[in-house]
Amino acid sequence: MAVVTDYTGRFVDLLIFEGVKPADEQRIRLGLSGNDGGKIVAGIQKLVQSYALLFLTERGSIGVNPTQGAEFIAGMRQSRIQDEADVLSEFTLANELVRQQLALTANAQDLPDDETFDSATLENFSLDHESSTIRLSVKVISLAGTSRDIILPVPIAIR
Repeated sequence: MAVVTDYTGRFVDLLIFEGVKPADEQRIRLGLSGNDGGKIVAGIQKLVQSYALLFLTERGSIGVNPTQGAEFIAGMRQSRIQDEADVLSEFTLANELVRQQLALTANAQDLPDDETFDSATLENFSLDHESSTIRLSVKVISLAGTSRDIILPVPIAIR
C-alpha cells in the first residue's frame, strides 16, 4: 500500500540527504535524485536539511549570495579551532548566523511551524587531533516543538 502525504499549502524541497533515519548513527548519501526520479521533503526534515546545508556552507563561497552560510568551516580552515572551547565558540557564532538566515527565509515564505527554526543546541562533539577530525551532534528544534538530532561531519581536517 502506497503512503500518501498531503503537501497542500506547503513548499517542498528536494531531498539531498538520502538514507537519513530518525535515530541511530549511519552513513548517508548525498544526491539529488533516487532510482525513482527524485524525492521531496517537508516538515522537520526539510528544516534539518536547510540547517545542515547552511551550517556546512562556507560563508562567501556562493558568488551570487556571499552572505549565505556560516563561519564554522572557515574556522576549521583557518585553524581557529584547536580545542573544546574553540569548538563551542565557533559553533555558537555559526549557529547564530544560520538562525538569522533561517528566520529571514521563514518570514519571506510564511513557513509552517514544523519548518520554522526555533533553536539548535550542540548536544555533544568529538574533537580527535590524532585523526584530525571533528564531529558535531546537534539537536534542531522547530517552532512546532518537533526536533531531530543530526550529526554534522566537518569535511575539513583539523590543522
